[in-house]
Amino acid sequence: MKLPQAGVALLCASAVAAADDFGPEQVITNLADGAFSVHAADLDGDLDLDVLSASGFDDKIAWYENTDGLGTYGPQQLIAFADNATSVWAADLDGDLDLDVLSASSGDDTIAWYENTDGLGTFGPKQVISTSADGAFSVQAADLDGDLDLDVVAGSFNDDKLAWYENTNGLGSFGSEQVITTIADFFQTMSIADLDGDLDLDILSASALDDKIAWYENTDGAGTFGPQQVITAVLDIAQTVFAVDFDGDLDKDLLAGWFNNGIGWFSNDGSGNFTFQSLISTVPLGTENAIAADVDGDGDMDAISASGNDDTVAWYENTDGLGTFGPQQVISTTADFVQLVFAADVDGDLDVDVLAASFNDDEISWFENVLCSASGASAEVVRVGAPANPSAFLPGVTTGPVICETWDPVIDHTTFFPTAVFDTVGLALAPLNLPFPPAGTILCDFFSFNPILFTVAAGTPFAIPFPNQCNLVGVSLCSQGLSTDGFAVLLTNALDLTVGTF
Repeated sequence: MKLPQAGVALLCASAVAAADDFGPEQVITNLADGAFSVHAADLDGDLDLDVLSASGFDDKIAWYENTDGLGTYGPQQLIAFADNATSVWAADLDGDLDLDVLSASSGDDTIAWYENTDGLGTFGPKQVISTSADGAFSVQAADLDGDLDLDVVAGSFNDDKLAWYENTNGLGSFGSEQVITTIADFFQTMSIADLDGDLDLDILSASALDDKIAWYENTDGAGTFGPQQVITAVLDIAQTVFAVDFDGDLDKDLLAGWFNNGIGWFSNDGSGNFTFQSLISTVPLGTENAIAADVDGDGDMDAISASGNDDTVAWYENTDGLGTFGPQQVISTTADFVQLVFAADVDGDLDVDVLAASFNDDEISWFENVLCSASGASAEVVRVGAPANPSAFLPGVTTGPVICETWDPVIDHTTFFPTAVFDTVGLALAPLNLPFPPAGTILCDFFSFNPILFTVAAGTPFAIPFPNQCNLVGVSLCSQGLSTDGFAVLLTNALDLTVGTF
């Protein structure tokens, strides 16, 4: 069937994405015996994200190459043995513009690093930073003293300690332990961010036996930390904390999780004064970890949780960009006693996928964000208003993205043949299946002569494929005009519609 030559142009004012679906578990390895930690980073310099793991029963720090940039991972490559490995992190510690690896291991109380010797993922021997982190459990890198190199921060549970180590020369030579606190009772998690708006990095901690979420001010920007400032000690068994701007006011709020109470968040007044806002969800059973990322591509930060007692990885939509959260949306219930989650675009399609480390099944796995991916997804279109005042828009001359479609007035004035999405200079971005009927049969086509047929009653939402265009989900659309071979004519049955998710 040949496409007609007439076309309808539609002006799109703004795009609000809303994705709510992840693909099935894709196992990277089941050889991480007692998997504790997962991290994603480009270790071999090929501009895609590889994966790191720390596993406690086999004492391994290991990595897995993203062989095609699409999330196909090669076999486990051992970096080092670390006694009861609990945490792994990637950072450029020696200033040579490739990513090295940090580890924490509780069995030998050790914080260590491993040089990426060639930028291709060949790692040198263990370089010990400290052996005085009793029950070393978490490690990260950040510039705490403002000298433009990366220092190391570590937390340990047996001595209730949070400490940092200065990168003294920018080349990976680390100074002695500098204690931040020893009263984080059974330390679990840290997060590093500028919490008080003074342009240096402060630190958050979660500690389980005193139920505390607390923070520590970097008082001089040079790594001198003030006393523990308790944000809350009310809920039971604080497991996790993560700094994130949930309400769009450009300061760092915090996401917290408790083993027995689920996850919640606290707003920041910009100066480090935190106010409890809400429990996002009490559904997670045995919360182990919670992080934030823009899961649905709408420009605000959503929440992601890992709960071990129900083996669940889930996310929660920030519905208004102000910290109002929707219900739990399950990503997976197959990660057996999941310990940690990490958000990253592992398949290169410009959306946020989720990685998980699960302890009982020894797995490092990932879950594809399928709605905002090139593989396509579903959406629904709903008529939300009366016919609009018709006017004409042509590709390349309007502001904002323009959706152009061909229209066959002979068959049915409410039948459209979608062709492509154009940007403001008239360049085709991708085919888009986006029909606009008030009722009747929809004929949809992606630059082929094989239409897809739908029949929709008036006012009824209908599902359509939405390939690689999740940035348009949620946008209000209005069919405003018709162009034929460059000549603008009016379309009298123009409609107001909304693209949404289901």
